[in-house]
Amino acid sequence: MLRKSVFILLTIIFCQIIYAGDSKSTIYVDEYLVLGPIKVTSPVESKSEDLNSIITYSELDIKNWWPGEGDLLFVYANSTLDWKKVSKKELNFEKEKNPVIYYAGFYIETNRYIDAEIESKTCQLASLFLNSKKKTEKTTLEETQKNKCEPGKLTSKLEIEYGKHFVLIKLLFDPSKNSEWLLTTSITLDKKHADNISVNTNPKRTTTISDLLDNKNVTSISLSPNGELVALKMRERNQSKNSYDNWIELRNVKDGSLRWTFKGGLSIPEVDWAPDSKSFAYTTTSGEEKTLWVVDLENGTTESLLENVKNMGGFTWAKNGQFIVYTVTEKAKEEDSNFKKYELPEDRWPGFRDKQFIYRVFVKSKMKERLTAGEHSTSFLEISPDSEKILFTKSFYGEQKRPYSRTDYYILHLETMQADSILSLFYSSSASWSPDSKQLLILGGSSIFGRVGNNLPEDIIPNDYDTQAYIYNIASKEVKAISKDFKPQISNAEWDGKHNVIYFSTTDQSYSRLYRYDLTTNNYELIDLQSESLSTIDFSDDFSTAIFKASSSNIPEKVYKLDLLTGNVELFLEPEADQYKNIILGEVEDWDFVSSEGEKIKGRIYYPPNFDKSKKHPAIVYYYGGTSPVGRDFGGRYPKNVWAANGYVVYVLQPSGATGFGTEFSAKHVNDWGATTAQEVIEGTEKFLNDHQFVDPNRVGCIGASYGGFMTMNIITKTDMFSAAISHAGISNLASYWGVGYWGYLYNSVAGAKSFPWNAPEEYVDKSPLYNADKVNTPLLMLHGNSDPNVPPGESMQMYVALKLLGKDVELIEVDKQEHWILDYDKRTKWSKTILAYFDKYLKGQPEWWESLYK
Repeated sequence: MLRKSVFILLTIIFCQIIYAGDSKSTIYVDEYLVLGPIKVTSPVESKSEDLNSIITYSELDIKNWWPGEGDLLFVYANSTLDWKKVSKKELNFEKEKNPVIYYAGFYIETNRYIDAEIESKTCQLASLFLNSKKKTEKTTLEETQKNKCEPGKLTSKLEIEYGKHFVLIKLLFDPSKNSEWLLTTSITLDKKHADNISVNTNPKRTTTISDLLDNKNVTSISLSPNGELVALKMRERNQSKNSYDNWIELRNVKDGSLRWTFKGGLSIPEVDWAPDSKSFAYTTTSGEEKTLWVVDLENGTTESLLENVKNMGGFTWAKNGQFIVYTVTEKAKEEDSNFKKYELPEDRWPGFRDKQFIYRVFVKSKMKERLTAGEHSTSFLEISPDSEKILFTKSFYGEQKRPYSRTDYYILHLETMQADSILSLFYSSSASWSPDSKQLLILGGSSIFGRVGNNLPEDIIPNDYDTQAYIYNIASKEVKAISKDFKPQISNAEWDGKHNVIYFSTTDQSYSRLYRYDLTTNNYELIDLQSESLSTIDFSDDFSTAIFKASSSNIPEKVYKLDLLTGNVELFLEPEADQYKNIILGEVEDWDFVSSEGEKIKGRIYYPPNFDKSKKHPAIVYYYGGTSPVGRDFGGRYPKNVWAANGYVVYVLQPSGATGFGTEFSAKHVNDWGATTAQEVIEGTEKFLNDHQFVDPNRVGCIGASYGGFMTMNIITKTDMFSAAISHAGISNLASYWGVGYWGYLYNSVAGAKSFPWNAPEEYVDKSPLYNADKVNTPLLMLHGNSDPNVPPGESMQMYVALKLLGKDVELIEVDKQEHWILDYDKRTKWSKTILAYFDKYLKGQPEWWESLYK
């Protein structure tokens, strides 16, 4: 009986071992990209055993390596090597007389998250890297015994995310040792995932979150007044320092050629040209102090104009070139840190009691003088074109009238130092001088001048975030609404006095566009920038040339030159060209629908690269739903291109209430709080699924952030159509957000005009997701920065507690020391992956990535 039991036990164990072995699959690498040989230079007085240290020495910077067959690489002063494709399972290398280094690489491509183990066998010294990060190394060398070398192993666990990854093996060959020059590599993984992975040498790939965060890009543009030179502020991720490098490039506008570069590891916030275009100024930051530098291009000198100014803000050069205006913030005196008596709701804002004042410095003498003082902080707007006056504002809070703050405008006459108060406005955004210094161009909401800019019926409250343009005559005090019937929302303006036109940067539905307004004919003309989303633009003084940067839904940001007289657009600089040369992006197409209320709701679809419409695909529905549309810019914090690259069809829609569609459309945002917009998202998704049979209706997720996070919580109280939902920094309780969020009641003064918890409890209760939590049946992930002052993290915590008590499927992840946006590099990377991993769990039935992130 005992013998029989032992036999049965051994049989069970044996069967388990066989089963365990059968559960794994091994892929042998039979194709490599090989670079070499690279000669090894031995240090003076080195010994043969010192070769061991060379395998750990970085003689080449590999962090951006993503090679293809035939690609060249500089290795010495004047020589290059090319990557050669070698198709062999056992890779052998030509022996050299002296020690040499070879690099052998290949790509691992997977359509899901996979745990695997890589093993390379060689008798030589070697290091193994995955995506430029060292995974393991081998510092021992085996010699041939009896005509055979028993190779040592490099082994490492791999957590491989969706997409393509570059494996690089560095080998050091020592001809003084009797060993074979061979390499074999294999990858072992769960057998059920064997069809999800492949090995190749093709560098073509899809985009990742790293592409958005690591690339070289232009952060600001400053065109010289004469239009001949442009200063570009550049930024690129420095992986070794775990920070960003910033520098300035000075380029010739005519041909884009580089004229001058300033690098030094300093923080450079801004650049501004002198009116004669012979010099420019920039600031560098060190802690709380700034130094203002002036670069003289004719003399080739750089000289400090202001040094170590504490709490200095921005600066502007006067048109006469004689002085620069700048601002300095005076910090409020510290009070008892244990007790604080609030003066106003805004007293919660960090620095609210600080005061900003205006100064100027004369360029030749370096003499400084203070221009404003007093009880109230002053905000500098502009120096008049004649350099005789300054336009500045003071803001006042605690007003009893919506939106509970006002802005007073002042003109300071520099000769007499007399400040004249000219306007007191609510709902204002900005103001700038006319070219003759006699008028002001003012941007603000429809209600800024009463009914002057409001074309809606009196019983409809306008959305005053829908910014319009007005011209104000300083002497006569007359105001003219020049965009009353212009549907796009205006964000920035430049007045061209020479041609009597104004250039407006606008939000035009989901596009960011440039319009030219003719002051003589009162007509608006769309300027074709050959891009969907204008980001930044700067003009020459004669308005003949502009330099701008822009992107499109599936085209990364580039810098362009615009001839304003002919409308001709030329590519000026493509900073991300190298990064994206091997990246395949999916197609983007428009898809609109008409709601049951008769409203045309615009939208678009992002397709995965190499999309196959004969298959069923999971989908992500994205929206904001608040006062702004989802723009067509590339990338962003919610990168639709990256989601599509991970195998999702992405549907983006623009519900009612967004600006850029006209004031009637945007007014639907006021006092709606999801009543209309949530139904439009639901209805739009239903019609989208009916019209696109390649989307699996049982694998659709939804996501939104901020107001869109509120929308996510709201939507899943009204429908069970989604298989998973994600809310980032969403509002769950309108009443608590109204009172606790730093900008809650101010935002609500427009979005919830005239509605308060005491006079409209149905708005604050019935429309709050928290009070409808029992209706939620959709798995929900809430993400929140735990330092978010805009939408406090308690908004997610309340909903989390409610859903937990109700036994619902809910997750809450707080991101430490992050506010409304996740900006820290490492945290943003993991946060972005968290979103995809959660959707993979519920929309693809692949929980492994999620489980690896949150073990």
